[in-house]
Amino acid sequence: MYKIAVCDDNPDMLARLSEDLRLLSERRKFAEPLEIMSFASGSALLDAVAHGDRFHIILLDILMPLMDGMETAAEIRRYDKSVKIIFLTTSTRFALESYDVKAYGYLIKGGPQEKLYALLNEAIAETSEALGAYTLLKTKTGLEKFFFHSIEYVEILGKVITLHLNNGEAHEMYGSLSQIEPVFAAQVRFIKPHRSFLVNMDYIRRLHNNEIFMVSGCRIPVAKASYGEIKERYISYSFSGRQSNAGIL
Repeated sequence: MYKIAVCDDNPDMLARLSEDLRLLSERRKFAEPLEIMSFASGSALLDAVAHGDRFHIILLDILMPLMDGMETAAEIRRYDKSVKIIFLTTSTRFALESYDVKAYGYLIKGGPQEKLYALLNEAIAETSEALGAYTLLKTKTGLEKFFFHSIEYVEILGKVITLHLNNGEAHEMYGSLSQIEPVFAAQVRFIKPHRSFLVNMDYIRRLHNNEIFMVSGCRIPVAKASYGEIKERYISYSFSGRQSNAGIL
């Protein structure tokens, strides 16, 4: 299911955007249905994200009272590095600021519906591609399918490999990291900061000294000999458009 949030303080615009999305869902037969959630303020959207709601795409009005769209987006990036944020506004004067929070797109309100649909189709296609990549692994409970985007990091202790998922679950299997490393190395989002870990860069909150701080609160060591390479790859990935608002100190 593709989860899309629409945030606008204007009730009429909020209703119109929600209806546009409903019509798009009817006209296009996507691989997964669209789940649309509406928010009348940036603070309401941020509260949902802070409490665990995750969206694939966010349509976000820039000009809103109290907490505007730029402030909302900056706060959202603290919790979600990969969500595609599409800004909605009546002026292009915020285009430069939208780059700071790695916006996926920028649409003028009242513009052609075709432009909205074209950008959404593109965003959904990229989301579908990212969500579709998975691997089959034999865990202690049997053969299981794991989607790469849902794996926060992989840890090995002795002969036990633990896959830590973004929902807090942990799945164990027997083997060595070298056995599964080639599978994860083929995915651009994964790095190997230490001989005992593989890390999904989508879930890195910040990289500081010789540690990686994950969004879940976990801290993962970085081998001193690898720090320069890891930092370079993280910066490159962060500014490639796949991830946003990286924290590097």
